[in-house]
Amino acid sequence: MRIVFNELSASTLAKSRNEGRRWLEEMIGSAVALADGQQLDFLTVQSCDIFGVQLSSGYAVADWLNDGDRDLRKLFFKITTKTGSEEHIDSAVKDRFYLSMFFLDLEDRSGTSREVEAPGLGLAYLLDGIAASLPSEERWKSSAFDIRHLWLDDETRKQSEIGQVVNVSRTIDVEGVKDELYGMWKCTMWNQRKHLDQDTISLALASFRHLVFGMDVEKQFRGLAVEDRRVIWGKFIELDSAVREWRRGAAELTAVSGIRPEGKATMGKFGHKRVHRDRHGERATYQLHVSAGSRRVYFRTHSASKVIEVGYVGKHLPTKRFPN
Repeated sequence: MRIVFNELSASTLAKSRNEGRRWLEEMIGSAVALADGQQLDFLTVQSCDIFGVQLSSGYAVADWLNDGDRDLRKLFFKITTKTGSEEHIDSAVKDRFYLSMFFLDLEDRSGTSREVEAPGLGLAYLLDGIAASLPSEERWKSSAFDIRHLWLDDETRKQSEIGQVVNVSRTIDVEGVKDELYGMWKCTMWNQRKHLDQDTISLALASFRHLVFGMDVEKQFRGLAVEDRRVIWGKFIELDSAVREWRRGAAELTAVSGIRPEGKATMGKFGHKRVHRDRHGERATYQLHVSAGSRRVYFRTHSASKVIEVGYVGKHLPTKRFPN
C-alpha cells in the first residue's frame, strides 16, 4: 500500500511539543492500521523532507525520532525508506506528475474559498494511493478530498479533471476510510464487468480482495459467453462483500441470498461432478452454490480463516431431481 504525505497539513504548527508529537503518532498509527498487515510505503513528493517537517516551533519530525515512542520510531524508519525517492515510482506516473498541477479548495477563517497547490495529494491521486495528513486542523481529518488536476496532453493541450483522494489522519477514522476505499473498489469492479475480455481476465480475477479461486475457475470463466461472465462477475462482487462483512463480525454470509448446499442424495450420485482443483492444485469438493442467471457458482468456506474459495463456475450441474 502506498501512502503519500499531505504536506499542506503541516502548515499549522502545534501549540506544544506534546501536541505535535500526538499529531505525528496519530498519523503514523492510522496509516499502519489502514495497511492492516500489507506492505506499506510512506512517500512524499521530492520537494518535501519529511524529517524536516516542523510539528511545533523548534520541534521537527527529526526531533521526534529522538524522543517519540521507540517501537513507533522503528516502524517509521521502516516505512519511510522510499520517502522522497522517485526511483520507486513508475516512469509514466512520474512524467505525468511533472506535467501536472493539482489544486485543493480551502476556506480561510472568513469563509472565503481559494485554491492552493497540493502536490502531495496529487501524487497520491496518480498512484491510486492514499493521502496521510497530520490532524492539525479539522479540515485535514476528512476521509477524502476533491482535487482539481490540470495537465498537458501529448499535443500540449491543457486538460482538466476533478478527482478524489482518500485521506487518513487519525486511528479513530480508519474503519470509515476502509469503507470509503472498499466502496471505490466495488465501483471499479462493477465497471470492470463491461470489459472482461480474454486478455484481462487473469488480472481481473486477481483483483478480488476477499475471494480466492481454485485452479480450474479461470479456464471455466474464459469459456463462458460474455453475458454469462458479466452476471457471474456481479455474483463474485456480492460474495466478496459478504466475506468482508463476515470478517467484521456479521453472521456467516448473510449478505448473499440464495446460497444452497447440495442434498445428500445428489452428492451420493453426482458428488464427483463437484470435485475440482483448489487454489493449491489439490482435489476438493465444492458443495455450496448460488445461482448467477442460468449459470452456477460453486464454492466452499473456510470458517477458521473466513475465506470463500470458488471452485466451479458454469452450467447447472446434474442433481438427483434433474440428472440431465
